[in-house]
Amino acid sequence: MKMHKMGKLNLDIKIGDTLHIGETKVQLLEKSGRLARLSIEADKEIKINLMRKSASDSDMENQAHGKHAI
Repeated sequence: MKMHKMGKLNLDIKIGDTLHIGETKVQLLEKSGRLARLSIEADKEIKINLMRKSASDSDMENQAHGKHAI
């Protein structure tokens, strides 16, 4: 089995900027304090998970892409 290395890129973006990841588009819509609102456009087959840092580190919010807003 071939292992793939994951890359990491830290970016500073402004409201209205769009980040392209392959065919996926991520746009920063709003920023207020420590919260940011993102718009994510991806194929419906792409699974999108929101992992929140909360009281329980094991909390993860799973939402079906294309069916529920993130």
